[in-house]
Amino acid sequence: GWGWQLVDLVDGKRSELASVADNEVKFSLPQLRIEPEGDGVSLQWKSEVGFAYRVRRSTDLKNWEDTGLSYEGTGDVLKHHEAFSEDSDSMFFRLEIYR
Repeated sequence: GWGWQLVDLVDGKRSELASVADNEVKFSLPQLRIEPEGDGVSLQWKSEVGFAYRVRRSTDLKNWEDTGLSYEGTGDVLKHHEAFSEDSDSMFFRLEIYR
């Protein structure tokens, strides 16, 4: 059967490693750094080789849109720029990690 360890993320700090029991996948959840940049924001995170990353966005935390870009882990910090939306006062981001 499948297993998945829940990771508690409080104040932007990860409290433990994520894991999947059957596939023996373990990795540290990256800390997502968001900073103002030009006409929008810059999202940065430390990537790991063997993982792919996708940034998604939402204006209401219910409906998530794909930004259309995915990134391959290199072991270095990866960066995604997202322009501000004129349609909404709020923008939320989610980093999805795949193996």
